[in-house]
Amino acid sequence: MKLYCPIRGQLKVSPKAKDQLTPTEEKLRIDCIRFLLKKKYPKPNFKVETVLLRFGHGGRNSFRTDLVIFDCAASELQGVPIEKAKEHIVLVAEIKRDNTDATEAKQMQVEPAMAFLPDSSAVGIYWDDIEQRLFYFVQEGHKRRIKEAPINKLPDYGNELHSTVLSFADLQPARNLLKLFRQIEDILHTQVVDKSKRFVVLLQLLLLKLYDEQTHEITPIRVASTFRILATEATVRARMDAVLAKAVKFYGKYLPEKVESEFAIDGSLLRRVSKLLAPVNVLKSRHDVIQDFYMYFAKGLYKWELAQYFTPTEVVDCVVDVLNPQQAEHVKDPACGSADFLISAFRFAAEHHWSAAHSIWGADNSSQAVQVSILNMVLNGDGKSNIKLEDSLEHVKRDEAKYDVLLCNPPFGTRIREARAAVLSNFDLGYEWVENEARLERTDDILASQETGILFAELCVRQVAAGGRVGIVVPNGYLGNRSARYMAFREWLLRHTRVVSVISLPRFTFKKSGADVSASLLFLERLPAPLADSQEVEPYEFHVGMVTSVGWTVVKRPERIYARDEETGAILFDQNNEPVVDADFKAVLDDLFRSPATNHFPWLLKGRAVPNGEVGWSVPIAVPLSDPGLVLDPKRLNER
Repeated sequence: MKLYCPIRGQLKVSPKAKDQLTPTEEKLRIDCIRFLLKKKYPKPNFKVETVLLRFGHGGRNSFRTDLVIFDCAASELQGVPIEKAKEHIVLVAEIKRDNTDATEAKQMQVEPAMAFLPDSSAVGIYWDDIEQRLFYFVQEGHKRRIKEAPINKLPDYGNELHSTVLSFADLQPARNLLKLFRQIEDILHTQVVDKSKRFVVLLQLLLLKLYDEQTHEITPIRVASTFRILATEATVRARMDAVLAKAVKFYGKYLPEKVESEFAIDGSLLRRVSKLLAPVNVLKSRHDVIQDFYMYFAKGLYKWELAQYFTPTEVVDCVVDVLNPQQAEHVKDPACGSADFLISAFRFAAEHHWSAAHSIWGADNSSQAVQVSILNMVLNGDGKSNIKLEDSLEHVKRDEAKYDVLLCNPPFGTRIREARAAVLSNFDLGYEWVENEARLERTDDILASQETGILFAELCVRQVAAGGRVGIVVPNGYLGNRSARYMAFREWLLRHTRVVSVISLPRFTFKKSGADVSASLLFLERLPAPLADSQEVEPYEFHVGMVTSVGWTVVKRPERIYARDEETGAILFDQNNEPVVDADFKAVLDDLFRSPATNHFPWLLKGRAVPNGEVGWSVPIAVPLSDPGLVLDPKRLNER
């Protein structure tokens, strides 16, 4: 798919450069146009690549600008001399593919372009992949001067520019936090040569920014003045040090190392950094945008290699979307890793206009995982961080029936085992199970060891209250292997829960975490009381789905996979000229929400409409119950 421009229609240019990652200048020009259309600038008034001045012999040379907007339809000015047409220009814009020569472009292109304009109410725009700025005229005595402000302050078409001081409501989600902070790191390099020390300054800036956003979100009418461009460099430094001290006090107790409450760089550098950070709303940025940045940031700051904790964003969001947590419900991940599930639940709550800060809980037995989780939660706007360093398996009884929703991607694999008798004795599946008169029964003999993933599955079920929901990643062997140990697992599961949905995932989805196996997402609802035998289950239907692409490859390192044209192999782009992720979660979830399973689990549709389309696939529970092996393997039960 080629680029689509709202002004010029389909274009024969690619949205990406040859590396298929960097946006082309044309893609950024269209982003700018879309922004201006949202500001109610009339579509007929736009004109691309306009000559503002002709000079030299016979006017062979010209000064051009990438985009202009007139106070009338551009078609009305066809054939009108340049000098006359300039009187109708209300906006000029210069677009660059990257931020490399931003300063020069502003000084040599944007400002000269504005100088040609007779209308002092006209404005200019500079736009690249990191920075977007607004330029405007002010009258100082007899001279007309050009000033600069964040693009966020551009008023709607026809309105006057009254104030250039940012308020919280002006901030916009970051398109690419990773690029933004890499640009800031480059700026810091002029005074901070040591890379590790640059990342300490980046952490200070990040904490200050998050604190500023959180405090102004509470009182959005107040002006977000922390990042104002003040009169002197000393004043800039003093103001930012003062707010940094508050941020360090607020967040410091959650961080693995002490953070200094004063910057080690001068006010001039802080001023430059502020221009980039001020217009951005970090906390409102997309989940995947923050995740990409976090993996870079944590490695640079603490030398953490986060690939071992990586779970694709689409997998995480799918689990939370199905479980559909509601306000005041308590959500826990007992093996939280980098807290991806908890962050998804936190963001899900924010999208539905309630706060989960006091109802999100996590635990992990790795001190590094807890540090990773806490910093990740802080970066996503959580100022409470209910993450504990503890072994959840040791506390299965303490937290029994305590939560409404449990979600987990536990450590699994045949070699990841629990051998402590004191722990195994607290689990039904820590004991031997034998067949007695055609039914499986638990004995009093403790196993020598049990797979950790199986114990976590039991823990998740036991720690939700009756009617509570569980979403857990399990190897397909748990669902289909006919050996006695896995059959015992399924027997226990069917006695204690109703199966809501089983969604298979492609192999290698969790390879970076050491699990080179096929896995599925298993969704459960806890029964009010356990059954004596799985054959006592009342009839119901459950959904079965199959995801063929998660949108990532993780064989070497986590990398996004984009959908491609079957004939040309070119990456496909959506109507907003963004690359289409090669994942089919939406289709599978729509199938679930249209399936008869929703008749048995009405909470699936709470607060959401049934998607259009054919009735989704479901399987009567009688099907696995009639199988001597109680097989729940989605690849055997799916309609495909």
